[in-house]
Amino acid sequence: MRRRQWIDNSRKRITTKSGQALADAVLETGSLDWLRAALGETPR
Repeated sequence: MRRRQWIDNSRKRITTKSGQALADAVLETGSLDWLRAALGETPR
């Protein structure tokens, strides 16, 4: 619950379109997807 509240509160502070787009991309990405991509692993 706290995590969702933190995300919601943080999103309200993002004021630019590019910031909102970046936040959307981050939230759509799995927590370890960036690491797997950096290591050259294929998605599960």
